[in-house]
Parts: sequence; structure tokens; C-alpha cells
Amino acid sequence: MFSFKSIIRIVNNFFWKKSWRTLICTLVFISISGCAFQESLLLEEDSSDELSFEARLDPVDPSIRIELGQKYAEQNELRLAISQFDSALSIDPQNGRALYEKGRALILLGYETEGQNCIVNALETSEGNSIAADIGIEYGQPFVIRQITKSHFHNAFPSYTPDGQQIIFQSKQQVNWDIFKLDIIHNTQQRLTTHMQRDESPIISADGSLVAFTSTRDVDGAYRLEHMQREIYILQTDTKKEQRITFTHSDNWHPTFSPDTRRLYYVTSDSSNFAQHQIWQFDLHSGNSRSVPIPDSIAKSPCVSPDGLRMAFVGQGPSTAFLNEYFFLNQEYTILNNQFSAISCPSYSPDGRTIVFSGKIEDQHDIYLIS
Repeated sequence: MFSFKSIIRIVNNFFWKKSWRTLICTLVFISISGCAFQESLLLEEDSSDELSFEARLDPVDPSIRIELGQKYAEQNELRLAISQFDSALSIDPQNGRALYEKGRALILLGYETEGQNCIVNALETSEGNSIAADIGIEYGQPFVIRQITKSHFHNAFPSYTPDGQQIIFQSKQQVNWDIFKLDIIHNTQQRLTTHMQRDESPIISADGSLVAFTSTRDVDGAYRLEHMQREIYILQTDTKKEQRITFTHSDNWHPTFSPDTRRLYYVTSDSSNFAQHQIWQFDLHSGNSRSVPIPDSIAKSPCVSPDGLRMAFVGQGPSTAFLNEYFFLNQEYTILNNQFSAISCPSYSPDGRTIVFSGKIEDQHDIYLIS
């Protein structure tokens, strides 16, 4: 279309050149262009009206309301769009697509927290995988994968140091596993443990001063082979001094630090029944240890929240796994979810509001979020 200034310039040109033919042809073209523009608007309105009519004819189909909401969103009618997504959710509260589109509209309106919550809820629905793929296509950048260990050895269980410049990991460069540190910037490795038995599952503290790991080094050989017993150790990163934390005839594994590096949590099995596990706490200042008072015969996979006030852990029944959250202040816990046959590796988000974990339904393992 011509702008108002363009029209004035053409009319002025007519009066100076007295070209009636030029003026008439130009004004006809402007009229046609304006009609075409109005027609495009009418087509958009007709499309929305048609969807509204279809929605009235089929009041139980949320997809029509979602499509209508998307049309409104394209025209920047965000509040009308949200009303349509809400209408779809009134029909199907677990409709992932409606939750996702509503979240996007809320963020565009400036309601970022509400919008992000909608999107997180959408990712937890049965449509979560396809929605995540859409997000990756729309917002993601191509991922660059860089191999940082290049050898014929097995390397596993990596974790970043707090400065992000080094990685702690376990490597089987000789007969058994040992703990190593890799400098990413200079591509150099340093061996942290040197023992003939297995040193595994390293985790570094938030301040970077300590590495906790499991080892079979101080266990009688015959007993170790029969029961797969591991003990917990910590290593000072500056002096390489090691300290044994557990002294049991049980299996101990999955060490994790509190955010302030004052306590170490780990899982230990019952010496009389290796199928039962409990979570224990070791005070790194006093050297005292005690069990975390959780009335559950199988408690494992501890993870402490960033504020240090809560701990996510997994309980396991005969056929059902339970994702739980323990509160240190009142020593109580609540069940967050019990719809999976197995759960592992819970981890808090940096703000502590969301827990990510691996869940198994039937024979399928997937990653889930819970807020």
C-alpha cells in the first residue's frame, strides 16, 4: 500500500505536470491495493469466525479452541488467545499443547513466572516430549559435542569443579577404576587416587575443597566379592590427603555434599539384609555420623536442596518407587510421586523449586520434572 505522504506527492506531481491519466491510474491502483489489504484482514477474521463457529458446534474438542487461540496470538490478541487456551484446559486440564501455548502468551504479556510454570506443567504431560522438541527447534541452537578424553580407557561419572574449568571423573586406566581430574583449558590430567581396588562415583563439594568417592580398598577380598561392599572416602583437593568415612560391613554408595560442605550424605545397606538401605549423614566438622530418621526400609539417591533445608530421596516398594522430600527442620517427609516402578538420580534446580529425575514406567526410562 501507498503511505499518506506518497499519495500527497503523487497528487502534487499531477498538479505540476497536469497528467490526468497518471493521477487516475495511480488512484485506481491505490484503491485496489487498499481493497486487497482489507480483504486479507477479512480473510483472517473469517478464519477466526469459522473456528469460533466450529467450537460452538463441537464444545468438547479442545483442539479447535487451541487453534483459535493460536490465531488470536498471531494477531497479537493475547488476552483473547489465553481465554481460548483456558477454555481448552477446562475440557482437558492435562492438555500439554494448551498449557504450552498459554505459557507463551503469558510471557509475551509480561507474566513470566506464570508463563514459565505453564510451560513446565506442559512438559510433564504426555505431550511433553513433542513440546520439548518444538522448543528446541524454535529456540535452540545446534549443540556442539566435543570429546575431551581420547584414549582406549573407560572414563565415566564426570562432574564439574565449581569454577567450571576442571572435571572430576573416574577412569579405568589400569586394572581398576581410579579418580582423576581433567583441566579442560590445558587438556591435562591429574590422577587423584592410586590404589589397586576400585575407586568410583566421585562428587566434588560446592567450594571445591573435597572430593567424595566410594572404594573397595579396605574390604576383605572374599567378603567383597560376595557382597560387593564399598566404603565412603573423602579426598582434600589441595593436599591429596584421604580420609575414610564409613567403617561397616555393609555396602555404602551415592555420596553427596550439603551446599555448605559441612555434611556428607550417603546410602548404606543393612548389614543383615543388603536389600534394605538407609540414608546416613556424616558431619565433616565433628566426625560424627547418624542415620537420617526416615521410616522407610529402602531409602536411596539423596540430593540436598540449594538452601540446605530439604532433601529429595527415593523410596522403593515391592513394585512402586516413591519420590520423597525430607525436611531437616521438623524431620518429616512427604511423598511427591508414586506412579513409577523405579526412580533414580533426583536433582534440584538452582532455585530449588523443581526436581528432575529419571522415572521408569513399564520398560521405558524417561526424564521427568516435578515442581
